[in-house]
Amino acid sequence: MDSTTNVMMLATTLNSNFIGRDNWCDTEEYERMRRIGSFKGSSLFLVGAAHTLTDTRPEGENKKAYPAFKRMSENSSIAVTPKSIIDEAGAYFDTYRDSMTPDFGVWVEGKQGSKGGTFLAHGPEGIMREAFGNIIKKIPLKLVNLSAQEQCCVIS
Repeated sequence: MDSTTNVMMLATTLNSNFIGRDNWCDTEEYERMRRIGSFKGSSLFLVGAAHTLTDTRPEGENKKAYPAFKRMSENSSIAVTPKSIIDEAGAYFDTYRDSMTPDFGVWVEGKQGSKGGTFLAHGPEGIMREAFGNIIKKIPLKLVNLSAQEQCCVIS
């Protein structure tokens, strides 16, 4: 099973809220979720890779959408991006990255020896170090310079 299938299965089983509708301008939904406490504790937000890997928005799009995960709770949010997406579109994403992009990350594998489920977990240094310890590495500004996983976290 690939990561796209896994995400779609997860999305259909959750009681989802939609904060990214209407080019991230649906403030009524966001405020409703905030009032009922939807952002307390752990939350899972499904967004496209551009919303986790970039911080410069295309013209006409809401600035809060890039990087989206930092808008929920900047110092306690971690994003995950499949390696296949970075491999396929890293050069494109690089054109929308600047110094505000998440600084630290670690490659995570689904099980020993499995390359199909590898993803990059990334975010601010504090939360990344808390979650993954000293195996995190600084992420280069350009994703095309992101090295292959020398060291990774394995989830079995």
